Amino acid sequence: MNNFNKYWLIPQQNNQFLQILNCGYNSYNEANDYPQNIHPEEYIFSWEKGRRLQEYQLVFIARGGGLFETETTNSTSISGGTLLLLYPDRWHRYKPNPTTGWDEYWIGIQGNYAIAVLENIEAFGHEHYCFESSADLHDLFIKLTNLAYQDWQNSTPLIEGIAANIMGLIQYKLAREHEKETSSTNAVSKAILYMQDHLNELLDMKQVAKEMNIGYSLFRKRFKDVTGFSPAQYLIELRLTKARKLLKETNLSAKEIAFMTGFESEQYFNRLFKSKNLSTPNSFRKVGLIH
Repeated sequence: MNNFNKYWLIPQQNNQFLQILNCGYNSYNEANDYPQNIHPEEYIFSWEKGRRLQEYQLVFIARGGGLFETETTNSTSISGGTLLLLYPDRWHRYKPNPTTGWDEYWIGIQGNYAIAVLENIEAFGHEHYCFESSADLHDLFIKLTNLAYQDWQNSTPLIEGIAANIMGLIQYKLAREHEKETSSTNAVSKAILYMQDHLNELLDMKQVAKEMNIGYSLFRKRFKDVTGFSPAQYLIELRLTKARKLLKETNLSAKEIAFMTGFESEQYFNRLFKSKNLSTPNSFRKVGLIH
């Protein structure tokens, strides 16, 4: 598709439910001159100044990558498959990476349905989303833009129908991802309890994920999001915390403590303990007894 944009500066119909204001597609292989001055004055912006719109816009990045920032979202890298949500009178700016460029689709909308949906989406807490699978969303943006390109004068109702479909699909995807996130967070909590109950055993984190009924890649990602550690690192921290407690409160030898906390050998336990605590287990115990 060739680069294209259409602005309904005087909307053809007064649709209070959902009204399309503009749409377009641009492909930038290199982004040294972005955005191009091919838009009405109130839509043109520079990276230095950014802009504020008087409408809602959905911007879909189909290919490439770049930067996105708003008054409530710090500058962040975005990639293909990312949806940007732009809200009325909220400062924002975005641009492609000069080396990769990007392909972008956008629609500007207003109306009661647009307000209800986008305010509901805002409750999810972000102004950009990168979905695991975005081919269906991409297809809808292509259909909408092709219709506007081929026959915008007669296709406005159909274009608005596709826009409504896009917003419905976004809501569905976000609800599914929220459901997955909640489920995976619960799996992390259960996994921590499982680790605590099995500290003295050799634990395979992939097997732990299987016990929690969650794929390992998602488990590892959510575990780090929640705790700041990978599952294996968190397990080591749990073991060291238990070891410090035993050193302070019991007369067990370092060898016995290493066995009770799941370390494969006394030598490994001593080496790891020293690297994390800047003292050997025996020195740590002596200092604890003094205090």
